Amino acid sequence: MLTPAAMLAIQVTLIVPIIAPAIAHADDPGIATEPAATLPDSLIYTFGFGSSIGTSCSNIDGADPKGSLTFANTFLFGRTSTTTAKGNSDGIVFHIDPAGSNYTIDHLFTGAKTDGNNPRHNAMTLDGSVLYGTTLTGGKHDSGTIFSIND
Repeated sequence: MLTPAAMLAIQVTLIVPIIAPAIAHADDPGIATEPAATLPDSLIYTFGFGSSIGTSCSNIDGADPKGSLTFANTFLFGRTSTTTAKGNSDGIVFHIDPAGSNYTIDHLFTGAKTDGNNPRHNAMTLDGSVLYGTTLTGGKHDSGTIFSIND
């Protein structure tokens, strides 16, 4: 007669092969082996547009994008934690269509106690047609803000 521990060992042995994930090997004919550099990529937008000399830029634009993009109303929304030299360096919220056109700055943060600056962290949250996000600093106590964008 088998002990309960022996029966458990047999059950585990029988179950493990069923739930174990399949392992793919690079020499399998169905696995792509080309370097990542040859896979198709698309550059959608480059921050810091306009003519620039050294570290100055003739236009206000975002710089140092943070967090994930949020897809809403057929656009990708995101934020940068700072701006180009022409800006105030407090960050922006922007949107762009996935094809790379219609880039628009929705909000330029002022860093003031009522506005906040340095928007970052994770994706913004969509509720209906309003996007919500946070800033790292700014606000009444300079401890950050929660902002909303209704685009």
